[in-house]
Amino acid sequence: MPKRKKVDDEACRLAGSRRSRRNVVISKADRTVHDFDLRGHAKTPDALKCYLRDHRAQTTFWAIKTDDFPRGCMQVLLDHASDQEACIQRFVNEYGKVYKYHLQNPELKALVKGHGKWLTHLQMTPMTGAPSPKLQGCGYRWTAQHTKILQVLEISLRHDVKRQLLDLTRRNPLRLECLQEIILWDVGSNTTIEQLVALVTRAKKLRRLVLYDAELGENGDNITEHGSSLARILECKAKEAGNDILLVEIMEQND
Repeated sequence: MPKRKKVDDEACRLAGSRRSRRNVVISKADRTVHDFDLRGHAKTPDALKCYLRDHRAQTTFWAIKTDDFPRGCMQVLLDHASDQEACIQRFVNEYGKVYKYHLQNPELKALVKGHGKWLTHLQMTPMTGAPSPKLQGCGYRWTAQHTKILQVLEISLRHDVKRQLLDLTRRNPLRLECLQEIILWDVGSNTTIEQLVALVTRAKKLRRLVLYDAELGENGDNITEHGSSLARILECKAKEAGNDILLVEIMEQND
C-alpha cells in the first residue's frame, strides 16, 4: 500500500495545478489544433523545456507527437500547457527499444488525470522490435477512469494482468460513447472473449478493433469452441447490437 500511495502522489504532482485549465472558455473560433511534433526534441527534460520555450502555440488545443520521452518530460509538458492555458487533445508516443525512453507509468497517469477530459487520441505505438512499456495496473485503471471522450486508443496490454482496462463492470469503466478505433498490442491472455464482446456491443461508434498477439482461442489460435474465428464472432455481436460497420483484425507483431 505505501508503494501505491507514493506512485499516486507522484502522478498527481506531475499533473500540476489545474486551476487555469478549469477556467478555460472554449469558443467555436478557437477550435484550431496546434501540432507539436516533439520527436527528437525530448531526449532530456531540459532539452524539451528549451524546445517548448522557443515554440509557443496560440491555440487552446494541442496534438502532441513524441518518440523518446524519458521520465521528467511529462512534467515539463504539463507545466507548459498549464502556463499557456492549453488542453492536450491528442497524445501519440512512438516508443523504441530502450526502456528508459518509454513513457513511464506515473507520466501516463499524470496525463490522463490532468487532460483526460479533453483527450480524443491516446496512442502508444511500438517501433519495430520495441519491448512493451512497463505500465502498471493503476496506469490502465486511471486511463479508464479519467478519459471521457476518447475516439482512438492504442496501448499494450502486456502488464494489464488483472484485466482492468476492458473491465466494463468496474465502478469507473472505460468510456465508450465516442470510441471509434482501438488497437491493443501484446494482448496475450490479458483479456477475455467476454470482455471483447461487451466492448463491441456497447461501443456503438466503434469502426475498427485490432488485436495483436491474442491468445483467446483454444491452444492460443484465436478459434472459439464453435470453430468460428474470433473476428467473425465479434463482428456478428456488434452487428446484432446495431453496429454493422465494425472491422475486427487479428494480427501478429510482425505483420
